Amino acid sequence: METTNEQKRIQIQKIINDLKNIGEEISYEQATLMFNSMQQLATLAINQYFRDTSHNEGISVTKL
Repeated sequence: METTNEQKRIQIQKIINDLKNIGEEISYEQATLMFNSMQQLATLAINQYFRDTSHNEGISVTKL
């Protein structure tokens, strides 16, 4: 089974390869920053969704 760090490394390498396939070059450091930013954005979007859902339904997020 792959570790979390190994999974992250594989995902970052996929970003590099995918961009290279469309003619864009990016360093591992840039891809890492991009990956971390996308992860933070996804987390914020998910948190906002649950805040909106709980607010609209009048329930606590902890009760979901």
